[in-house]
Amino acid sequence: AAAQTLLRSLAIDTLTEAHDAQQIQRAWDGLTSAERNQPEVATHAALRLVNVSAGTPGAQAEQQRARQWLQSAWDRYPSLGESTQSRLVQALEATFTTIDTAWLGKIEAAQRQLPQDGRLQYLAGMACMHRELWGKAQQVTGPVLAVPYAYKTMLVRQKVVGEKVVSVEEPGLQWTMAYF
Repeated sequence: AAAQTLLRSLAIDTLTEAHDAQQIQRAWDGLTSAERNQPEVATHAALRLVNVSAGTPGAQAEQQRARQWLQSAWDRYPSLGESTQSRLVQALEATFTTIDTAWLGKIEAAQRQLPQDGRLQYLAGMACMHRELWGKAQQVTGPVLAVPYAYKTMLVRQKVVGEKVVSVEEPGLQWTMAYF
């Protein structure tokens, strides 16, 4: 276990030292399949790739690549610890500028399979918003309003993004949800 933790830390350090999409790709290619299949490594790599490529002409392609890197972790979502699940949701959401119908379907299927998982409800709602499926997004996120993770994240998103803000009211509670 200690050796695996050390290898994971080294893999993450290697990815952190990369400063552009090509360097991150080379670092990713240099990892073993066992390292790439570790959810912590995959989520870190995906977030780094999305962040360094944001605003570049290749950003959409890099988001698609990041989702490919996250597939293995996504397939094991139910068995992951809560903090790893949260990080995976964060990484997937970061790729939503180009969310396709295949990934939307995967997310919706997982949300239906685990209806009490607030992270998945939030992710499904955000995926629908990015696809401009407003009614579906509201339907999915409605039950999430009471979930602390989604509440905090949506409030943060509103402050960070601040575009197309729509008011959402819950009895005794009013806050805004950002659509971006």
